Amino acid sequence: AVVSTQSREAVVSTQSTGDILLPFFILCGLLRRLPWIMTQLAHLNESTTVLIIRDSDPLCVETSILTADSSVFTYILEECQFEEHDLTDFSSEAVGVFLTLLRDKELIDVDESMFREIHKLAVAFKIVWLEIHCNRWIERKISAVSSEEDRAYVFEESYYVLKRLEKDEYMNMFVDEFGGSDSITFISRYLEDFDNLDTEMLYPLLKLAGSNHEVILDTLTQSVANNPGLSKNAFLVLQNINMCCFQADWQRWSDLFDEITELPEISTSDMRITSKLQNMAWRKSRSNEVENKEKVVSQTVVFDSNKRNSLVNDCVTLAHIVTAVSTGKTDSMRDIALVICKALKKYKYGQEIDQFIPNLERLCEEKQIQRLPWHLIDLMINVSKHSTKNNAEDFISLLTSIRQSKVLSSSHRENVFIKQYAKIEVSSNEYKWIYRFKHPSTGSCTQPGECGFILKYHKDTRNYTVELVTNSEYYIDTGVHYHDVISARDMCVYWVVTLTLQDGTKLDTVMWGWWKKWLPADTKKELKGCYVAYNV
Repeated sequence: AVVSTQSREAVVSTQSTGDILLPFFILCGLLRRLPWIMTQLAHLNESTTVLIIRDSDPLCVETSILTADSSVFTYILEECQFEEHDLTDFSSEAVGVFLTLLRDKELIDVDESMFREIHKLAVAFKIVWLEIHCNRWIERKISAVSSEEDRAYVFEESYYVLKRLEKDEYMNMFVDEFGGSDSITFISRYLEDFDNLDTEMLYPLLKLAGSNHEVILDTLTQSVANNPGLSKNAFLVLQNINMCCFQADWQRWSDLFDEITELPEISTSDMRITSKLQNMAWRKSRSNEVENKEKVVSQTVVFDSNKRNSLVNDCVTLAHIVTAVSTGKTDSMRDIALVICKALKKYKYGQEIDQFIPNLERLCEEKQIQRLPWHLIDLMINVSKHSTKNNAEDFISLLTSIRQSKVLSSSHRENVFIKQYAKIEVSSNEYKWIYRFKHPSTGSCTQPGECGFILKYHKDTRNYTVELVTNSEYYIDTGVHYHDVISARDMCVYWVVTLTLQDGTKLDTVMWGWWKKWLPADTKKELKGCYVAYNV
């Protein structure tokens, strides 16, 4: 009986210990299987999605948060019915911020170190509102640059977007803000290791340099001196450099071409192309030299609103535009583009559109009409894409045809875009618009102040004119001086405004009344600056 009692106590004791240890082992097993359990829970609940995160546990997120504004997530999670998605290409911190933004639907600020990944996520998953907020964020950064470090950061981000995402909006904003003489020091930093520089980076650097050919010439001279043959970057620059640069210091360029042809390891194809380029540059330099000697400045009016308004009132159809050009009522494609907008707003055209561009090309070549810069065309096309008018597609098609015509439009390589530096009020009806600009044909200049020009804006009761000032006395105390190589005939002046559409989208365009006819009446505008596209 005693033995039996002790055995029963031992059994009871063993069962008690098992009751304690068994839940412990179960809990440990559950912790090890936590990621798998989360996945299974997501499978049970169709409204959630499991996100696989780099160096972190998976996240279970409401599917509606991901698909609300993303066509990519909608396709993956709803149409393809995937229940998890791999985001290990992005840091866990960036994914966390990204999910917060999707919930809040607003990007107020973000760390510079995080911005690139946030922007990549917005582009990858096609979240339009977040892309727009990223554009505004980088635009604020560009406007707030106060040091070389700030400028370098914005440039690197703009270049990354240009190269990896094939979007040039950021780089265009950067070039508009910093292009010209003020960028030479910045450009020089990148050109220090010119021969090993990423080839694709040369294009924005050439845009930044603009008409300041000295930094490019110095870089090429050093590259030729340090290499037995012509480097690929040197060859690319020679292929893409604006030929007007050869006019300013032809002797140095001539010496450079001679040094290139004497390189010990230059290829036959490089030699042939260099010789051809040298001959073209020499002819260009000589023809401009003769032209400048014989040049008499006969035209100083850059813009006359009275002439423009008369053209607008006379031209209601595309046929009227052709007649106006043939009778000499206009000398600028800028005004013709505005009248085209009016004509297409009122009428629907058929075969007349197909005949319009060839007729316009023939007349413009015969009359030497001032061509329309690509920059203005791009600004108009970009806004027209947001129009709901019936003829918007026809308008875009005509603008595209104009852009493709060398007779009707001038490319980025032919133009230098100059933002107004300052504005001085002379009277209530007259202003001095000051522009800093050194023309490639100017050469060495020892005059005080900056090379540039002044446009006189004069307004009467109904109309206004913009005129190039050639009188040196008008330049006193303005900080710029005038060279007679500057011509009003080569200028296209225009205002750029930022439009805010109903959905919050911001777009830059040309400030003419044209866009009011194509966009909703409550579209808001904000003046960005007054520019001159100078055809060099």
